[in-house]
Amino acid sequence: MFVFLVFFLPDVEESKKLKELIEAHGGRCIEQFECGSYQIRTNSKTELDFNNFYKGELYDEQWIRDSVALGTLLQKSEYGLGENDSDQALKLNIGKRKRITIVEGICLYRLLGAKQFSKVTIETFKGIERQIYLPERSIDSMKSFWKEFSSKTLEQYLVEAIFYKWDYCLSFKEIPNEEFEAKHRSHYAYEFSLLELQNNYQDSNELQYGKGEEALNFSHTR
Repeated sequence: MFVFLVFFLPDVEESKKLKELIEAHGGRCIEQFECGSYQIRTNSKTELDFNNFYKGELYDEQWIRDSVALGTLLQKSEYGLGENDSDQALKLNIGKRKRITIVEGICLYRLLGAKQFSKVTIETFKGIERQIYLPERSIDSMKSFWKEFSSKTLEQYLVEAIFYKWDYCLSFKEIPNEEFEAKHRSHYAYEFSLLELQNNYQDSNELQYGKGEEALNFSHTR
């Protein structure tokens, strides 16, 4: 039911039972809100304020409980509590140089895919930032990503992401579904083999270059 869905819960006692319920039905809980995840406000005896959550949409825990009770994932819009835009909201721990994660990359492809072969305006990136699709990612980091990958399909991007073992998301490195990775490797076996050859070729060149440098240094010391 919650397979592939990721949730952020506030740090209160009541979140423990809700976390168990989510994980029992295939979902995952993370310690910080990020792209592709959902912030859930638990029914807590502790008073919860905007500073218990990150900027972005909040949803009532009844969304989880009703979905489990009915055995199907219900529309989240019916359980929305509004957007947290407080300056006192929690902050993400994103290093400025940290690569865009796979989840974030997929999100950008979904948002910009229709513009793949046309120029993307700065206003488009500002809109993505304003809507908090990629929490706390700068416009420059998104532009840099799209400059590198806009000429490639989402499938080609995923081949590279899996091959080079880029982080799946900020909270965990591995893709949570082993079957997905196995199917992608099988379906795009040729593309993976090309990357393997390219990588081996680069390694060979670097090795030869290193040997040449050693020989040159040795001759200078004689």
